[in-house]
Formats: sequence, C-alpha cells, structure tokens
Amino acid sequence: MCTVFSHEKLAVYGRALEFCAEVDSLVANWGKVQKSGLLWSIGATAIFPTASDAALGKDQWQLGPAAILGLIKPWGVLGGFWQHWWGLNTPSGGEKANTGTLQIFYWFSLGGGWQIGGSPIPTANYISGSDVNFLVPLNLGVAKTFILGKIPLKATVQGQYFVTRPDIVGPDWGIFFQLTPVVQVPW
Repeated sequence: MCTVFSHEKLAVYGRALEFCAEVDSLVANWGKVQKSGLLWSIGATAIFPTASDAALGKDQWQLGPAAILGLIKPWGVLGGFWQHWWGLNTPSGGEKANTGTLQIFYWFSLGGGWQIGGSPIPTANYISGSDVNFLVPLNLGVAKTFILGKIPLKATVQGQYFVTRPDIVGPDWGIFFQLTPVVQVPW
C-alpha cells in the first residue's frame, strides 16, 4: 500500500477562529493492514510555508519521518500516527523548526455508522534543542459515517480539553469538527 494525502488545519479554540495555517502533508507512506487487524505504515512528511500570518506558521519548509501503528477490529480502531519535522531554512532572526506530533486515535463502533472516541494530537516543540513546550489535549467525540451520492463521508465533532499548553499562550479548550471523504486510491 502506498498512499499520498494531505490535510489543512482549521481549529476553533474558545472564541477565536484560526484560518490559513501552514499545510502539512504526509508526502508518501508505505504500509499494510495484516489479517490480524494490525495496521502499520512508514513514510515521509512535509510542511509547506503557506500561513497567511506569521503568527500561524514558522515560514519554513520542513521535512521529516512519519509512522502509523494501529489495530482495526470489528469493535473499532485504535493506534497512533507519529510525525516529526525539521526546518530546512531559517527565516531572518528565527530558529529552525524542530517539532513533533502523535495523533492518538481511539474510536469504538456503536452500530449504524456511529462511533464514539477521539483523536487528540499532542504536540512537542523542541526549542533550542534543550527546552520543550508540550500541548496535550484530551478529546472525546462522536462520529457518523454516511454516504452522500456515491462518496462515503465521516463527520466528526470532538470536544478538547488541554491538559498542558505553552505558558505564554495556548487554548484551555476547543471544539474539533472534521468531514473526511473516503476515496479509493487508483493503485
């Protein structure tokens, strides 16, 4: 299995709405779903400097490794999607990026296309190689998979509470909305 995908981030934190943050993509990955339900994948990830405001991005091209490890069973799915990025260029007066995330996913089937669970994304920002800022959310939400025309879609809404966040600025809570199309890869 070889997959290429990308996603843009849109987050609602408290009363503020963030738009046009940097776009990150899993450029390419290779993996397999075993008969036992074990899911694994390894690959490369990239972040492109597309933020509309300097406060929403690092203004750097970034590359790094990515890996997925999970378990798919009739009762649901659980696992993690790890990514790490290092900056390739340094904006004037800035530091090269050195950040990582681990999207933890735990979804339990309720029947009829409904699920309950979450997919928080803890983030680590390795500042100057010695200090680390952590952003750790706890998520709980519901999801419904349905078919619109011929395309299966999964709609998700999750509440987030941030257990840890940077001292200077960071959300206390948030709401996460997601609409994911399920498309067949051409290969």
